[in-house]
Amino acid sequence: MNITESIARNAAAFPDRVALIVNGRPCTYKTMWKSVYLVSYRLHEAGVRRGDCVALRLPDGLAFVVTVLALARMGAAALPFRQNEQKQDFKEQLLRRHEVRYLLAEADYEFPGRHSLSIALLQSKDVFSVPEGGRFKAPEIVSDADDLPWWVGLTSGTTGVPKSFVRKHAREVMLSSVYPGAEHDYYERVSVWVNCGMSLGMSALLRVLQEGSTAVVKAESTPEAFFTHLLRDRPTCIITSTGNAGTLIQHLKSSGEPPEKYRSIVKRFVMGGSVASPNLIAGLKNLLCEQVEIRYASSESGLVAIVDDNVRKNSPNCHGRLFPWVQAQALDSDGNVLAPSQIGALRFKTPFTIDEYVGDPEASAKAFRDGWHYPGDRGAVDAGGYLFLAGRTDAVINIGGDKVDAEIIEAALNSHPDVLESAVTAFRTDGLHKIVAAVVTSATIDPEVLKQICREKIGTKGVPYHIAFTKALPKNEGGKIRRNAVAAMFSVVPKQDDLNVH
Repeated sequence: MNITESIARNAAAFPDRVALIVNGRPCTYKTMWKSVYLVSYRLHEAGVRRGDCVALRLPDGLAFVVTVLALARMGAAALPFRQNEQKQDFKEQLLRRHEVRYLLAEADYEFPGRHSLSIALLQSKDVFSVPEGGRFKAPEIVSDADDLPWWVGLTSGTTGVPKSFVRKHAREVMLSSVYPGAEHDYYERVSVWVNCGMSLGMSALLRVLQEGSTAVVKAESTPEAFFTHLLRDRPTCIITSTGNAGTLIQHLKSSGEPPEKYRSIVKRFVMGGSVASPNLIAGLKNLLCEQVEIRYASSESGLVAIVDDNVRKNSPNCHGRLFPWVQAQALDSDGNVLAPSQIGALRFKTPFTIDEYVGDPEASAKAFRDGWHYPGDRGAVDAGGYLFLAGRTDAVINIGGDKVDAEIIEAALNSHPDVLESAVTAFRTDGLHKIVAAVVTSATIDPEVLKQICREKIGTKGVPYHIAFTKALPKNEGGKIRRNAVAAMFSVVPKQDDLNVH
Protein backbone atom coordinates (compact mmCIF):
# COMPACT_ATOMS: atom_id res chain seq x y z
CA MET A 1 0.00 0.00 0.00
CA ASN A 2 0.98 3.62 -0.56
CA ILE A 3 -0.42 6.66 1.26
CA THR A 4 -1.00 8.47 -2.05
CA GLU A 5 -3.15 5.79 -3.70
CA SER A 6 -6.38 7.05 -2.12
CA ILE A 7 -5.48 10.63 -3.15
CA ALA A 8 -4.95 9.45 -6.76
CA ARG A 9 -8.40 7.85 -6.65
CA ASN A 10 -9.89 11.09 -5.37
CA ALA A 11 -8.30 13.00 -8.24
CA ALA A 12 -9.90 10.54 -10.70
CA ALA A 13 -13.31 10.48 -8.97
CA PHE A 14 -13.84 14.23 -8.51
CA PRO A 15 -11.09 16.12 -10.37
CA ASP A 16 -12.74 19.53 -10.08
CA ARG A 17 -13.18 19.42 -6.31
CA VAL A 18 -10.86 21.82 -4.46
CA ALA A 19 -8.06 19.94 -2.70
CA LEU A 20 -5.95 22.78 -1.30
CA ILE A 21 -6.35 26.48 -0.66
CA VAL A 22 -3.15 28.49 -0.19
CA ASN A 23 -3.29 32.26 0.37
CA GLY A 24 -6.85 32.28 -0.91
CA ARG A 25 -5.94 30.48 -4.16
CA PRO A 26 -7.74 27.14 -4.75
CA CYS A 27 -6.09 24.10 -6.31
CA THR A 28 -8.28 21.23 -7.54
CA TYR A 29 -7.50 17.55 -7.05
CA LYS A 30 -6.80 17.26 -10.80
CA THR A 31 -4.31 20.13 -10.80
CA MET A 32 -2.64 19.00 -7.58
CA TRP A 33 -2.21 15.42 -8.80
CA LYS A 34 -0.80 16.62 -12.14
CA SER A 35 1.78 18.57 -10.12
CA VAL A 36 2.56 15.46 -8.05
CA TYR A 37 3.05 13.49 -11.27
CA LEU A 38 5.33 16.18 -12.72
CA VAL A 39 7.48 16.44 -9.58
CA SER A 40 7.75 12.62 -9.45
CA TYR A 41 9.11 12.72 -13.01
CA ARG A 42 11.60 15.51 -12.25
CA LEU A 43 12.83 13.88 -9.03
CA HIS A 44 13.30 10.55 -10.77
CA GLU A 45 15.16 12.33 -13.58
CA ALA A 46 17.45 13.88 -10.92
CA GLY A 47 18.27 10.42 -9.54
CA VAL A 48 15.85 10.00 -6.62
CA ARG A 49 14.82 6.38 -6.21
CA ARG A 50 12.74 4.08 -4.01
CA GLY A 51 14.00 4.10 -0.40
CA ASP A 52 15.85 7.41 -0.73
CA CYS A 53 15.46 10.23 1.80
CA VAL A 54 15.24 13.80 0.49
CA ALA A 55 15.62 16.84 2.75
CA LEU A 56 13.13 19.63 2.00
CA ARG A 57 13.82 23.26 2.72
CA LEU A 58 10.63 24.76 1.34
CA PRO A 59 8.13 27.19 2.86
CA ASP A 60 4.64 26.05 3.84
CA GLY A 61 2.39 25.93 0.83
CA LEU A 62 1.51 24.06 -2.34
CA ALA A 63 5.10 23.23 -3.33
CA PHE A 64 5.85 21.61 0.02
CA VAL A 65 2.70 19.44 0.05
CA VAL A 66 3.08 18.39 -3.59
CA THR A 67 6.75 17.45 -3.10
CA VAL A 68 6.01 15.31 -0.03
CA LEU A 69 3.27 13.47 -1.97
CA ALA A 70 5.52 13.06 -5.01
CA LEU A 71 8.27 11.50 -2.89
CA ALA A 72 5.79 9.20 -1.16
CA ARG A 73 4.38 8.18 -4.55
CA MET A 74 7.92 7.11 -5.56
CA GLY A 75 8.56 5.19 -2.32
CA ALA A 76 10.97 7.88 -1.07
CA ALA A 77 10.82 9.82 2.19
CA ALA A 78 10.70 13.55 2.98
CA LEU A 79 12.77 15.09 5.76
CA PRO A 80 11.59 18.66 6.58
CA PHE A 81 14.74 20.71 6.95
CA ARG A 82 13.73 23.97 8.56
CA GLN A 83 15.03 23.56 12.09
CA ASN A 84 16.62 27.01 12.14
CA GLU A 85 17.00 26.96 15.92
CA GLN A 86 19.11 23.80 15.78
CA LYS A 87 22.88 23.88 15.73
CA GLN A 88 24.89 23.06 12.65
CA ASP A 89 26.27 19.82 14.08
CA PHE A 90 22.76 18.55 14.82
CA LYS A 91 21.64 19.26 11.26
CA GLU A 92 24.64 17.43 9.85
CA GLN A 93 24.01 14.50 12.18
CA LEU A 94 20.37 14.38 11.07
CA LEU A 95 21.31 14.32 7.40
CA ARG A 96 23.96 11.66 7.97
CA ARG A 97 21.70 9.52 10.18
CA HIS A 98 19.03 9.27 7.48
CA GLU A 99 21.53 8.90 4.63
CA VAL A 100 20.15 11.94 2.83
CA ARG A 101 21.43 12.17 -0.75
CA TYR A 102 19.41 15.16 -1.99
CA LEU A 103 18.40 18.53 -0.56
CA LEU A 104 15.54 20.33 -2.33
CA ALA A 105 15.37 24.07 -1.68
CA GLU A 106 14.42 27.38 -3.21
CA ALA A 107 16.99 29.25 -5.28
CA ASP A 108 20.10 30.75 -3.66
CA TYR A 109 20.05 28.42 -0.65
CA GLU A 110 23.23 26.68 0.38
CA PHE A 111 23.87 24.44 3.37
CA PRO A 112 27.38 24.55 4.85
CA GLY A 113 28.84 21.07 4.94
CA ARG A 114 26.66 19.77 2.11
CA HIS A 115 29.61 18.79 -0.05
CA SER A 116 31.34 16.88 2.75
CA LEU A 117 28.13 14.84 3.13
CA SER A 118 27.91 14.21 -0.65
CA ILE A 119 24.44 15.72 -0.88
CA ALA A 120 23.18 17.01 -4.24
CA LEU A 121 21.29 20.32 -4.23
CA LEU A 122 18.02 20.46 -6.19
CA GLN A 123 16.16 23.71 -6.82
CA SER A 124 12.37 23.88 -6.64
CA LYS A 125 12.10 25.93 -9.84
CA ASP A 126 13.69 23.05 -11.77
CA VAL A 127 11.63 20.36 -10.08
CA PHE A 128 8.37 22.16 -10.92
CA SER A 129 9.29 23.07 -14.50
CA VAL A 130 7.34 21.39 -17.30
CA PRO A 131 9.58 19.74 -19.94
CA GLU A 132 9.70 21.35 -23.33
CA GLY A 133 6.80 20.13 -25.39
CA GLY A 134 4.85 19.22 -22.27
CA ARG A 135 5.23 15.47 -22.72
CA PHE A 136 6.77 13.32 -20.00
CA LYS A 137 6.22 10.04 -18.18
CA ALA A 138 6.76 9.61 -14.43
CA PRO A 139 7.55 6.19 -12.94
CA GLU A 140 4.60 4.13 -11.77
CA ILE A 141 3.36 4.58 -8.22
CA VAL A 142 5.16 2.29 -5.76
CA SER A 143 2.26 0.22 -4.40
CA ASP A 144 4.27 -2.26 -2.34
CA ALA A 145 5.47 0.48 0.03
CA ASP A 146 4.13 -0.98 3.30
CA ASP A 147 7.47 -0.97 5.12
CA LEU A 148 8.97 2.06 3.38
CA PRO A 149 9.23 5.40 5.22
CA TRP A 150 7.41 8.37 3.70
CA TRP A 151 8.24 10.93 6.42
CA VAL A 152 11.04 11.71 8.85
CA GLY A 153 9.78 13.50 11.95
CA LEU A 154 11.39 15.06 15.00
CA THR A 155 10.32 14.99 18.62
CA SER A 156 9.62 18.35 20.26
CA GLY A 157 13.09 18.73 21.77
CA THR A 158 11.67 20.78 24.66
CA THR A 159 13.94 19.03 27.17
CA GLY A 160 17.02 18.53 25.00
CA VAL A 161 18.11 17.62 21.48
CA PRO A 162 15.22 16.40 19.27
CA LYS A 163 15.14 12.74 18.30
CA SER A 164 14.16 11.59 14.82
CA PHE A 165 11.83 8.80 13.74
CA VAL A 166 10.30 7.53 10.51
CA ARG A 167 6.65 7.04 9.59
CA LYS A 168 5.88 4.18 7.22
CA HIS A 169 3.14 3.79 4.63
CA ALA A 170 1.29 0.83 6.16
CA ARG A 171 1.13 2.47 9.60
CA GLU A 172 -0.19 5.71 8.11
CA VAL A 173 -2.88 4.05 6.01
CA MET A 174 -4.14 2.05 9.00
CA LEU A 175 -4.05 5.13 11.22
CA SER A 176 -6.08 7.10 8.68
CA SER A 177 -8.75 4.41 8.62
CA VAL A 178 -9.54 4.82 12.32
CA TYR A 179 -8.95 8.56 12.68
CA PRO A 180 -12.04 10.39 14.00
CA GLY A 181 -13.35 13.85 13.43
CA ALA A 182 -14.23 16.39 10.83
CA GLU A 183 -11.85 15.00 8.21
CA HIS A 184 -14.39 12.23 7.51
CA ASP A 185 -16.99 14.66 6.18
CA TYR A 186 -16.25 14.79 2.43
CA TYR A 187 -17.57 18.32 2.18
CA GLU A 188 -15.69 19.69 5.13
CA ARG A 189 -13.23 22.55 4.59
CA VAL A 190 -10.42 22.03 7.09
CA SER A 191 -7.90 24.72 7.98
CA VAL A 192 -4.65 23.13 9.13
CA TRP A 193 -3.15 26.03 11.08
CA VAL A 194 0.11 24.21 11.83
CA ASN A 195 3.38 24.27 9.94
CA CYS A 196 3.48 21.67 7.17
CA GLY A 197 6.97 20.65 8.27
CA MET A 198 5.63 19.41 11.61
CA SER A 199 4.29 15.88 11.89
CA LEU A 200 1.03 17.27 13.35
CA GLY A 201 0.53 19.55 10.35
CA MET A 202 1.50 17.17 7.55
CA SER A 203 -0.47 14.27 9.05
CA ALA A 204 -3.60 16.43 9.28
CA LEU A 205 -3.20 17.60 5.67
CA LEU A 206 -2.68 14.03 4.50
CA ARG A 207 -5.86 12.80 6.18
CA VAL A 208 -7.95 15.60 4.70
CA LEU A 209 -6.69 14.77 1.20
CA GLN A 210 -7.14 11.02 1.69
CA GLU A 211 -10.79 11.64 2.57
CA GLY A 212 -11.37 13.89 -0.44
CA SER A 213 -12.04 17.02 1.60
CA THR A 214 -10.55 20.51 1.19
CA ALA A 215 -7.49 21.58 3.21
CA VAL A 216 -6.57 25.21 3.80
CA VAL A 217 -2.78 25.35 4.14
CA LYS A 218 -1.19 27.74 6.59
CA ALA A 219 1.17 30.03 4.66
CA GLU A 220 1.57 32.81 7.26
CA SER A 221 1.93 32.59 11.04
CA THR A 222 0.46 35.79 12.45
CA PRO A 223 -2.92 35.96 14.23
CA GLU A 224 -3.93 38.72 11.80
CA ALA A 225 -3.32 36.34 8.89
CA PHE A 226 -5.41 33.66 10.59
CA PHE A 227 -8.50 35.85 11.00
CA THR A 228 -8.10 37.24 7.48
CA HIS A 229 -8.06 33.70 6.09
CA LEU A 230 -11.01 32.74 8.31
CA LEU A 231 -13.24 35.36 6.66
CA ARG A 232 -11.83 34.75 3.17
CA ASP A 233 -11.59 30.93 3.04
CA ARG A 234 -14.40 30.17 5.52
CA PRO A 235 -13.12 26.84 6.89
CA THR A 236 -15.67 24.85 8.88
CA CYS A 237 -13.01 23.08 10.95
CA ILE A 238 -9.72 24.32 12.44
CA ILE A 239 -6.87 21.96 13.36
CA THR A 240 -4.00 23.56 15.26
CA SER A 241 -1.77 23.28 18.31
CA THR A 242 -2.78 24.47 21.76
CA GLY A 243 0.03 27.01 21.59
CA ASN A 244 -1.36 28.54 18.40
CA ALA A 245 -4.88 28.49 19.86
CA GLY A 246 -3.75 30.50 22.88
CA THR A 247 -2.15 33.11 20.63
CA LEU A 248 -5.33 33.43 18.59
CA ILE A 249 -7.56 33.91 21.63
CA GLN A 250 -5.16 36.43 23.15
CA HIS A 251 -5.22 38.42 19.91
CA LEU A 252 -9.01 38.29 19.64
CA LYS A 253 -9.45 39.51 23.21
CA SER A 254 -7.01 42.38 22.81
CA SER A 255 -8.27 43.46 19.38
CA GLY A 256 -11.79 44.21 20.57
CA GLU A 257 -13.26 42.69 17.40
CA PRO A 258 -16.79 41.29 17.67
CA PRO A 259 -16.46 37.49 17.71
CA GLU A 260 -19.88 36.91 16.13
CA LYS A 261 -18.52 37.19 12.59
CA TYR A 262 -16.15 34.30 13.27
CA ARG A 263 -18.45 32.09 15.34
CA SER A 264 -20.82 31.70 12.39
CA ILE A 265 -18.04 30.15 10.27
CA VAL A 266 -16.26 27.50 12.35
CA LYS A 267 -18.18 24.38 13.41
CA ARG A 268 -15.32 22.53 15.10
CA PHE A 269 -12.01 23.57 16.67
CA VAL A 270 -9.48 20.75 17.14
CA MET A 271 -6.26 21.07 19.16
CA GLY A 272 -3.26 18.85 19.79
CA GLY A 273 0.34 19.11 20.89
CA SER A 274 -0.06 19.83 24.61
CA VAL A 275 -2.63 20.13 27.40
CA ALA A 276 -5.19 22.93 27.02
CA SER A 277 -6.07 24.99 30.09
CA PRO A 278 -9.74 25.39 31.12
CA ASN A 279 -9.49 29.13 30.40
CA LEU A 280 -8.26 28.46 26.87
CA ILE A 281 -11.15 26.07 26.22
CA ALA A 282 -13.62 28.59 27.65
CA GLY A 283 -12.13 31.37 25.52
CA LEU A 284 -12.46 29.29 22.36
CA LYS A 285 -16.05 28.40 23.16
CA ASN A 286 -17.00 32.00 23.93
CA LEU A 287 -15.18 33.69 21.06
CA LEU A 288 -14.71 31.25 18.18
CA CYS A 289 -16.52 27.94 18.26
CA GLU A 290 -18.78 26.07 20.66
CA GLN A 291 -17.47 22.63 19.68
CA VAL A 292 -13.90 22.32 20.98
CA GLU A 293 -12.02 19.03 20.74
CA ILE A 294 -8.62 18.14 22.20
CA ARG A 295 -6.63 15.16 20.96
CA TYR A 296 -4.01 13.53 23.13
CA ALA A 297 -1.57 11.96 20.73
CA SER A 298 2.10 11.46 20.02
CA SER A 299 4.15 10.91 16.91
CA GLU A 300 5.37 7.68 18.50
CA SER A 301 1.96 6.08 19.23
CA GLY A 302 -0.56 7.98 17.14
CA LEU A 303 -3.90 9.09 18.52
CA VAL A 304 -4.44 7.93 22.11
CA ALA A 305 -7.41 9.81 23.61
CA ILE A 306 -9.90 12.53 22.81
CA VAL A 307 -11.83 15.15 24.77
CA ASP A 308 -15.04 16.56 23.35
CA ASP A 309 -18.31 17.75 24.88
CA ASN A 310 -19.58 14.20 25.45
CA VAL A 311 -16.40 13.20 27.29
CA ARG A 312 -16.46 16.40 29.38
CA LYS A 313 -20.07 15.68 30.33
CA ASN A 314 -19.17 12.25 31.73
CA SER A 315 -15.80 13.18 33.24
CA PRO A 316 -15.29 16.97 33.45
CA ASN A 317 -11.74 16.83 34.83
CA CYS A 318 -10.25 14.19 32.55
CA HIS A 319 -7.79 14.82 29.73
CA GLY A 320 -9.42 12.38 27.34
CA ARG A 321 -11.06 9.01 26.88
CA LEU A 322 -8.96 6.24 25.39
CA PHE A 323 -9.78 4.95 21.93
CA PRO A 324 -10.67 1.24 21.62
CA TRP A 325 -7.33 0.36 20.03
CA VAL A 326 -5.28 1.84 22.90
CA GLN A 327 -3.88 0.07 25.96
CA ALA A 328 -2.77 2.39 28.75
CA GLN A 329 -1.26 1.71 32.16
CA ALA A 330 0.24 3.66 35.04
CA LEU A 331 3.35 2.22 36.70
CA ASP A 332 4.93 2.73 40.09
CA SER A 333 8.64 3.57 40.55
CA ASP A 334 9.52 -0.15 40.34
CA GLY A 335 7.67 -0.65 37.07
CA ASN A 336 4.67 -2.46 38.57
CA VAL A 337 1.25 -1.84 37.06
CA LEU A 338 -0.93 0.30 39.34
CA ALA A 339 -4.62 -0.16 39.98
CA PRO A 340 -7.08 2.04 38.05
CA SER A 341 -7.09 5.73 39.07
CA GLN A 342 -3.68 5.57 40.77
CA ILE A 343 -1.08 8.04 39.50
CA GLY A 344 2.20 6.80 38.09
CA ALA A 345 4.39 6.86 34.98
CA LEU A 346 2.19 6.25 31.93
CA ARG A 347 2.82 3.84 29.10
CA PHE A 348 0.78 3.18 25.95
CA LYS A 349 0.49 0.41 23.38
CA THR A 350 -1.31 0.82 20.05
CA PRO A 351 -1.12 -0.92 16.65
CA PHE A 352 0.63 2.25 15.41
CA THR A 353 3.44 2.52 17.97
CA ILE A 354 6.90 2.88 16.41
CA ASP A 355 9.78 0.94 17.94
CA GLU A 356 12.82 3.23 17.77
CA TYR A 357 14.38 6.63 17.37
CA VAL A 358 16.69 6.41 14.39
CA GLY A 359 20.35 6.26 15.36
CA ASP A 360 19.70 6.68 19.09
CA PRO A 361 19.63 3.26 20.80
CA GLU A 362 19.86 4.75 24.31
CA ALA A 363 16.79 6.96 23.88
CA SER A 364 14.99 4.12 22.08
CA ALA A 365 15.60 1.69 24.95
CA LYS A 366 14.18 4.24 27.38
CA ALA A 367 11.06 5.05 25.34
CA PHE A 368 10.16 1.70 23.73
CA ARG A 369 9.99 -1.68 25.43
CA ASP A 370 7.99 -4.80 24.53
CA GLY A 371 5.68 -2.88 22.21
CA TRP A 372 4.96 -0.16 24.80
CA HIS A 373 5.76 3.53 24.45
CA TYR A 374 6.91 5.36 27.59
CA PRO A 375 6.29 9.07 26.76
CA GLY A 376 7.51 10.52 30.05
CA ASP A 377 4.04 11.60 31.18
CA ARG A 378 2.62 10.97 34.63
CA GLY A 379 -1.02 10.28 35.22
CA ALA A 380 -3.75 7.72 35.78
CA VAL A 381 -6.36 5.75 33.84
CA ASP A 382 -9.61 4.91 35.55
CA ALA A 383 -11.77 1.84 35.01
CA GLY A 384 -13.89 3.68 32.45
CA GLY A 385 -10.91 4.44 30.21
CA TYR A 386 -10.67 8.11 31.16
CA LEU A 387 -7.15 9.51 31.10
CA PHE A 388 -5.91 11.92 33.77
CA LEU A 389 -2.56 13.63 33.23
CA ALA A 390 -0.45 14.73 36.20
CA GLY A 391 2.52 16.37 34.50
CA ARG A 392 5.79 15.22 33.07
CA THR A 393 8.23 12.97 34.88
CA ASP A 394 10.94 15.50 33.96
CA ALA A 395 8.86 18.48 35.14
CA VAL A 396 9.23 17.67 38.84
CA ILE A 397 11.16 20.40 40.67
CA ASN A 398 13.27 19.56 43.71
CA ILE A 399 13.26 22.51 46.13
CA GLY A 400 15.27 21.75 49.24
CA GLY A 401 14.18 18.13 49.21
CA ASP A 402 10.52 18.93 48.50
CA LYS A 403 9.43 17.65 45.09
CA VAL A 404 6.85 19.79 43.34
CA ASP A 405 5.28 19.11 39.94
CA ALA A 406 5.61 22.21 37.75
CA GLU A 407 2.42 21.40 35.84
CA ILE A 408 0.38 21.21 39.05
CA ILE A 409 1.51 24.76 39.88
CA GLU A 410 0.66 25.81 36.32
CA ALA A 411 -2.83 24.33 36.72
CA ALA A 412 -3.31 26.38 39.89
CA LEU A 413 -2.16 29.58 38.17
CA ASN A 414 -4.32 28.84 35.13
CA SER A 415 -7.40 28.51 37.33
CA HIS A 416 -7.51 32.31 37.63
CA PRO A 417 -10.05 33.51 35.00
CA ASP A 418 -7.66 36.13 33.57
CA VAL A 419 -4.69 33.78 33.18
CA LEU A 420 -4.41 32.46 29.62
CA GLU A 421 -1.41 30.20 30.27
CA SER A 422 1.65 29.86 32.45
CA ALA A 423 4.99 28.08 32.67
CA VAL A 424 6.81 27.09 35.86
CA THR A 425 10.43 26.12 36.33
CA ALA A 426 13.25 26.38 38.87
CA PHE A 427 15.80 29.20 39.03
CA ARG A 428 18.94 29.36 41.14
CA THR A 429 19.34 32.58 43.11
CA ASP A 430 21.27 33.34 46.30
CA GLY A 431 22.69 29.82 46.09
CA LEU A 432 19.23 28.19 46.26
CA HIS A 433 16.79 26.78 43.74
CA LYS A 434 13.45 28.61 43.82
CA ILE A 435 10.22 28.26 41.89
CA VAL A 436 9.58 30.92 39.24
CA ALA A 437 6.56 31.34 36.98
CA ALA A 438 5.98 33.14 33.67
CA VAL A 439 2.34 34.06 33.14
CA VAL A 440 0.31 35.35 30.17
CA THR A 441 -2.84 37.21 31.16
CA SER A 442 -5.78 38.93 29.49
CA ALA A 443 -5.95 41.59 32.24
CA THR A 444 -3.77 43.03 35.00
CA ILE A 445 -3.47 40.71 38.00
CA ASP A 446 -1.89 41.34 41.38
CA PRO A 447 0.86 38.68 41.69
CA GLU A 448 -0.05 38.18 45.34
CA VAL A 449 -3.47 36.95 44.21
CA LEU A 450 -1.82 34.26 42.10
CA LYS A 451 0.50 33.29 44.93
CA GLN A 452 -2.46 32.95 47.26
CA ILE A 453 -4.23 30.65 44.78
CA CYS A 454 -1.16 28.39 44.71
CA ARG A 455 -0.94 28.48 48.51
CA GLU A 456 -4.58 27.40 48.85
CA LYS A 457 -4.49 24.70 46.17
CA ILE A 458 -1.01 23.22 46.73
CA GLY A 459 0.45 24.59 49.97
CA THR A 460 3.43 26.81 50.67
CA LYS A 461 5.87 24.57 48.76
CA GLY A 462 3.98 25.33 45.55
CA VAL A 463 4.10 29.14 45.82
CA PRO A 464 6.34 30.78 43.16
CA TYR A 465 9.14 32.97 44.48
CA HIS A 466 8.98 35.16 41.38
CA ILE A 467 6.12 35.72 38.92
CA ALA A 468 6.86 37.27 35.53
CA PHE A 469 4.10 38.67 33.35
CA THR A 470 4.88 38.24 29.66
CA LYS A 471 3.13 38.65 26.33
CA ALA A 472 3.97 35.12 25.19
CA LEU A 473 5.65 31.97 26.48
CA PRO A 474 8.63 30.48 24.63
CA LYS A 475 7.36 27.44 22.74
CA ASN A 476 8.32 25.16 19.93
CA GLU A 477 6.30 24.95 16.70
CA GLY A 478 3.97 22.37 18.26
CA GLY A 479 3.02 24.67 21.10
CA LYS A 480 5.00 22.86 23.82
CA ILE A 481 6.72 25.05 26.39
CA ARG A 482 10.51 25.29 26.14
CA ARG A 483 11.28 25.23 29.84
CA ASN A 484 14.96 25.96 29.40
CA ALA A 485 13.98 29.17 27.62
CA VAL A 486 11.57 30.02 30.46
CA ALA A 487 14.44 29.72 32.95
CA ALA A 488 16.49 32.07 30.76
CA MET A 489 13.83 34.76 31.25
CA PHE A 490 14.95 34.91 34.88
CA SER A 491 18.68 35.03 34.15
CA VAL A 492 18.84 38.43 35.82
CA VAL A 493 16.37 38.61 38.67
CA PRO A 494 15.93 41.97 40.41
CA LYS A 495 15.26 42.21 44.11
CA GLN A 496 11.55 42.91 43.82
CA ASP A 497 9.32 39.88 43.98
CA ASP A 498 7.73 40.18 40.58
CA LEU A 499 8.83 41.00 37.06
CA ASN A 500 7.11 42.37 34.01
CA VAL A 501 8.72 40.73 31.00
CA HIS A 502 7.69 42.16 27.63
